[in-house]
Amino acid sequence: MTILITNIKELVQVENSPKIMVCGEDMKLLPTLKNAFLLVENDLIKDFGEMSELPPFKVDKTIDAKGKILLPTWCDSHTHIVYAGNINSFINTELRQFIHFAKIYNKIIFYQKNAGIHP
Repeated sequence: MTILITNIKELVQVENSPKIMVCGEDMKLLPTLKNAFLLVENDLIKDFGEMSELPPFKVDKTIDAKGKILLPTWCDSHTHIVYAGNINSFINTELRQFIHFAKIYNKIIFYQKNAGIHP
């Protein structure tokens, strides 16, 4: 199925030349297009741009997104582990400590249940 979304007030997180990684000062930038279109074909983004540059497309469905903001590539996959070091160091120290404490916790629960104490 081919879907054309038109008149998008602001198309967020789009770039003509995608970056492999964004970090540092670049994290402050949020690339957007105002008054945009987005073409989706079989659940994949096929094209996007400003409405003034909209070429003719054969589509199954057109959605008028007037006044709407669209974030088609938004993927927030970060975590909030409070650790600023190398992840290998984290795995070798903090994670092992967490596993150690989890094992201790499970033993405490086991002994409490066997002693008739229910937490």
